[in-house]
Amino acid sequence: MGGNVSKGIITDQCASMQRAIEACMPTTIHRCCIWHIMEKIPSKLNGYKGHTEIEQEMSQVVWNSHTKESFDKIWDDFLLKYGLVDNK
Repeated sequence: MGGNVSKGIITDQCASMQRAIEACMPTTIHRCCIWHIMEKIPSKLNGYKGHTEIEQEMSQVVWNSHTKESFDKIWDDFLLKYGLVDNK
């Protein structure tokens, strides 16, 4: 990289990669790949009543939010709607 540190990096949700990036490139912004996150939704929601509806709405929230502010607002509304505010 010619002695320059990347401003940002996208990886899957590998904890080892996240720790290595934090240690080696502390000023680099690390993001998890949205594809990997969205692929896990069906398996994470199967225990919820109406999981198909939740999955579809979650997909709309993620893909139709064009700013951090709009995502945060819509996401908070989504969590409230489905009673997921305290769900880790």
